[in-house]
Amino acid sequence: MLAETHAMGREYHPRRAVHALLCGLTLCITCALSLSLYAPAQESNLRGIPIAWFEEPDQHAPHWRVHFDPPTLTYSQRFVVSVRAILPANGKEPHPDWHILLRIADKSGRWFQNYDSFRVDLRGVPPKSGPLLWRGYAFVQPGTYRLALVAYDAINERHFVWHKMMRVDRPSVLPDVDRDLPTVEFVDLSQIPPPPIPEYLPVHTQAPVQIDVVFNLTGDEQLSLTPHNLDSSRRPYVEYALRGATALLSQLAPSQGCVRVSAIDILRLKVLLDRSSSDAASNLNRIQQAIPIALDNSAVEVHTLAGRTKAREFFDQFLEKVISDNATCSTRLPKADRAIVVVSDSHIFPEGTDREPVSTPEHRNALFFIVRFSYTLFYTRDSFPTAVTTFDEVGHMLGPLHPRYFNVAEPNGLRRAVAEIVKDIEASTTAPPAR
Repeated sequence: MLAETHAMGREYHPRRAVHALLCGLTLCITCALSLSLYAPAQESNLRGIPIAWFEEPDQHAPHWRVHFDPPTLTYSQRFVVSVRAILPANGKEPHPDWHILLRIADKSGRWFQNYDSFRVDLRGVPPKSGPLLWRGYAFVQPGTYRLALVAYDAINERHFVWHKMMRVDRPSVLPDVDRDLPTVEFVDLSQIPPPPIPEYLPVHTQAPVQIDVVFNLTGDEQLSLTPHNLDSSRRPYVEYALRGATALLSQLAPSQGCVRVSAIDILRLKVLLDRSSSDAASNLNRIQQAIPIALDNSAVEVHTLAGRTKAREFFDQFLEKVISDNATCSTRLPKADRAIVVVSDSHIFPEGTDREPVSTPEHRNALFFIVRFSYTLFYTRDSFPTAVTTFDEVGHMLGPLHPRYFNVAEPNGLRRAVAEIVKDIEASTTAPPAR
């Protein structure tokens, strides 16, 4: 749950507005001011709220505005539904002590046991305070749901109810990726949600295959010598895209074969994870902990600035090491086919850096893929649409490998890219028909 101030009758979320524009309605993780400043540090107790209240017909509180936002696909490839309640901080009646509860039922009307709750005690609100905004979020699997919001005023002994039927369609691409995750999971998005484990990503191979996934965690903003506002606005997008990509690709599960995961920070010239074939959860947790550090501008030091000119060389050398490494991650895979997936933000390397492409491997026995974060931002100037597109030199660097490129600009793009990678790997291991 999130709670924020609400000013001048309109929501004021500068970061959320940027996230929605650049991240395909990716969820923000910051808020302006928590309602807990006004309330005791405790949550509502569902035991005091009769379950029958959630079944009652709608009865709306005066001067409240409640919005049930449509389901949104996030980069974690989970659908999120959200509810926003804008409530007045001052009124004619005694200041209320609100207990806000959000529950979800399936299409048969059975309520899920988990719920979201928050207490907003307005008795300590300063005079002339503006309206307040409360938000509740839940991850849901595809299906049909009934959402119910109950607001109970413990001071004036009254309650109000809002309902909304909501359908979340099952995508045709990777339709079962979330099948092993909770059907409904309420989340507090004032914090970064834990990575989605396990996600269902089988790769139906008919011959052994070794998949190497290399994540470059450096964003173009950190690499640039002269970052500008557009770079800064991309940072949340890059972070969410990295989190989503690492979750999906770390959990590829070939029926014959194995996956090795690497993560590098080319700005700091660091190898954070080197061809690890550990369990997916262990690899994923280590990478996700490193992402905010790699994207933190405040952690850029003098030696890091000097490292910018060596970043491309470092990137090149590490990829060549992975490509030339023919050691298998299992003794049961003596002659496995190979697939190498590189995931990176779009980069323009600083002036003075070597721009020679990577060396072509002697034995072309591998498939190569590049998942590259980019976007085109449209805005209006003099009534005409204008586009700002990210440029990239990573593709040029890897050009001799003849990789298949995927430009990812929103969550569905990442989903389609992973599905196509799986499809290509499966096809490469299919035995040719007998003559």
